[in-house]
Amino acid sequence: MGIRDIMKYGLKDMNLIFFSDIDGTIINNNSFCYGNNIKIIKELLEAGHYVIFNSSKTFYEIDHILKSENLSIPFICETGGGVYCPRGFCGDNLNKRSDYDIIFESAKTSDFHMKIKSILLEEFKDEVLFFDDMSLKMKEKFSGLSAKDLERASMRDFSIPFKWHTVNKKLNKLKSILHDFQLTVIKGGRFFHICSNFDKYSAMQHILSFMNHNFPQQIFKTVGIGDSSNDIEMLNKTDYKCIVQSINNISLIEGLSNKKFILSTTHAPEGWQECIENVFNQIRRTYG
Repeated sequence: MGIRDIMKYGLKDMNLIFFSDIDGTIINNNSFCYGNNIKIIKELLEAGHYVIFNSSKTFYEIDHILKSENLSIPFICETGGGVYCPRGFCGDNLNKRSDYDIIFESAKTSDFHMKIKSILLEEFKDEVLFFDDMSLKMKEKFSGLSAKDLERASMRDFSIPFKWHTVNKKLNKLKSILHDFQLTVIKGGRFFHICSNFDKYSAMQHILSFMNHNFPQQIFKTVGIGDSSNDIEMLNKTDYKCIVQSINNISLIEGLSNKKFILSTTHAPEGWQECIENVFNQIRRTYG
């Protein structure tokens, strides 16, 4: 990494914490192309910033990405279900999972999967299609994945993905039933997900608490980057809100409490880079 790359993203007396979705944000939803984004992530890290994946992807999918791209960063999986950091990044007294320290893990789906599934299939048999009930061909069609990629996406710990085939009025009834079990529904880019009461922002708080406690002298600004409605809570609570253009933008924009955000003119992966450049331009205009 050259000095020019570091200076490109260097800021005086300020460090940025980027919380970024992956699908439709860092990578294209159809081609799964990263473009230049892995290179940019490494440049941001070299410049002293922090990049944290905040995604509906599983632990196994994100672990595979990090190892394949030689990245060592914290991440949030399954829309807030699990929060992990590289060994030693968050201290020495945490529980371990594979090569990571566990910051937070929600209730496992194994605690409620079968009970909830039987209730919902009885009540919504024509509306709900669970991911694990799909044929291999259907899984490949709806996820856009195959082989090992599909296998890693299927290994979910904290959420139950499903397709929903009816109007929102019935969806409200579904949410009401789940509420009685202290569960909720989150809409992702491709699937709905049943999970405990967590979201991308509640997971972010675990990391921000650690950062503020361990680096009290550093000035942090947060940047949220996403493309769909399950990014609403994350973007609502970040200093700089970035939206990568996609077909999922409408519900995300409608859910933002503050309409002051950066919207890329291009889709992923180029849209993510565009958001990064716009954040730095905005910060330099404001702080010099």
